[in-house]
Amino acid sequence: MTKKRKRGRILLYGILILVSFATLYPFLWMLAASFMPLSEIVGGNMRLISPNMTLDNYRFIFGITSYFPRWFFNSLVISMIGTVVNVFLNTMAGYSLSRLEFPGRKQVYYGLLAMIMIPGQVLLVPNFLLINALGMLDSYSALILPVAVNIGSILMMRQFFVNFP
Repeated sequence: MTKKRKRGRILLYGILILVSFATLYPFLWMLAASFMPLSEIVGGNMRLISPNMTLDNYRFIFGITSYFPRWFFNSLVISMIGTVVNVFLNTMAGYSLSRLEFPGRKQVYYGLLAMIMIPGQVLLVPNFLLINALGMLDSYSALILPVAVNIGSILMMRQFFVNFP
């Protein structure tokens, strides 16, 4: 290996180590913050090791409150039902756009391509108003239905079916 190539490799590994540290640090801080008191977390310090490490946060979440099982159940129900509905609907839409011949198919495809450029944050308020008007506030369906169909997933499934022999 030449000297120039060796220097380049050392530089590459140095950059990769810096990027990996920048990527892993927030996760390590999140884990460390779970052992810190609230005043230290919101105090703006970004230390991984605190002199005031405590298990009080875990005692509170698992012992004092009885909400944890409910929170876990809610997350499980929403993620399971949301995933099944999302895969089912997006697969059907992707299949129909790739294999079925119908008038306006290309226009629908180009319309989906245009709509993918709309950021999700723009739709938060209209989604809330619609869910409120339908009387679905404080229900599982209010969390599952707005994201049941995903344009990116439809286009991905369409591309899969187009390439599938």
